[in-house]
Amino acid sequence: ISLNNSLLYCELKDLLKHNNDKYFIIISALKNVSSLLKKAAKSAESGNKILFSEAVNEIFSIHKDFIEQNMPDKKNLFSKLLSNGEDNLRKALKSVYLTGFLSNRILDSILSQGELLLLEILREDLADNPFVDVIDARMIIKTDSLYNSAKPLYEETKHLVKQLIASSDAHHFITQGFVASDLQDNTTTMGFESSNLTALLIAQALDSKDIRIISDVPGICHADPKIFSDAKIINEISYKSAFIAAKYGLKLFYAPMIESADKTDTIILYGNKINHLHELTKIVRKVKVDKSLIIVKEVIFFKNDDISISSLPTSPTLIITDKKSNWIYIDKRKMNSMPDKSLTNINIYCLITVLFSEQNLIINQAMKFFEKNEAFKLVIANNEVIHIVSDMESGMEFCKLILPMIS
Repeated sequence: ISLNNSLLYCELKDLLKHNNDKYFIIISALKNVSSLLKKAAKSAESGNKILFSEAVNEIFSIHKDFIEQNMPDKKNLFSKLLSNGEDNLRKALKSVYLTGFLSNRILDSILSQGELLLLEILREDLADNPFVDVIDARMIIKTDSLYNSAKPLYEETKHLVKQLIASSDAHHFITQGFVASDLQDNTTTMGFESSNLTALLIAQALDSKDIRIISDVPGICHADPKIFSDAKIINEISYKSAFIAAKYGLKLFYAPMIESADKTDTIILYGNKINHLHELTKIVRKVKVDKSLIIVKEVIFFKNDDISISSLPTSPTLIITDKKSNWIYIDKRKMNSMPDKSLTNINIYCLITVLFSEQNLIINQAMKFFEKNEAFKLVIANNEVIHIVSDMESGMEFCKLILPMIS
């Protein structure tokens, strides 16, 4: 669950207080915190003390706002917790700043702080509920030692989860996603967006038939409902389609989780309400028809003769190669978290990815719509996807045009 609005947290507290069913809740870091932690770590490594200090200030401002909105009468109770958390984070970043050294292991210890801080806030706030046990995921989720993208150790995790349940009198459990530990008890992380994988690991350990993922959208829509208000919810998506959508950048899906769910036929439910099941999306093994999806990204555009792929601070979102030029596109959000003074002369474009649609329809509409647009570039990657690149304003207008055709 992503606790990015006070209504969701109120629903969660009500569920934990009045529901006799057993729940295992996995929380994510608050919005933007993980990206800010990465930005702080990279800034410290590059010697930019001002930038990493600003990122830390923003991180703790986000948590203070969360406390103000959800538990205003306990602000004084949390002041020491926040102060200690900030001191520890600044010490870790100062060490990186002074040495100029940031190993993947150190980065994992820094990235884990977002989930850990929120977990400690919830531990304090829920301390008067005897039916809730708040558990650090590092005690139960075991991985290998591939820092930043650690792979789960299923049998070890299953044993520890079952052991926890057997030894506790609690009805409900809360832990954090994304964070785990290796067999030497070093902190690891399983990749951005991997909180859903944590949920699946615990569900599989407990032989649960489904998991429910609660975010700030009502389900999986044909397009982002925050951008396109008329986007409709898709009732069912197959594991195969979900995996492909994850590969092409749909953030709500995490590819390793989808793969693992497919193996055990664990149903995944997406929604934005804790207690309501009438409006959501199910990820299941078989569906009648693959529904079309539009994924829109703001990307930074480079030409290959301006900069080499190997010199980029992050991997490309899309590489287009033709006889005239080599184009490289990177999700703008990735670049924001990786400051690099050497990157100049960048251009912002709209990358539209259309999945599972009737390709001739989309191609014909695109060619007609962008006929006189010099910024337009159309690429068919393979049979399952069409990439369209244009200026941002035109790209958004095109999405509005085709959305009714595919939904």
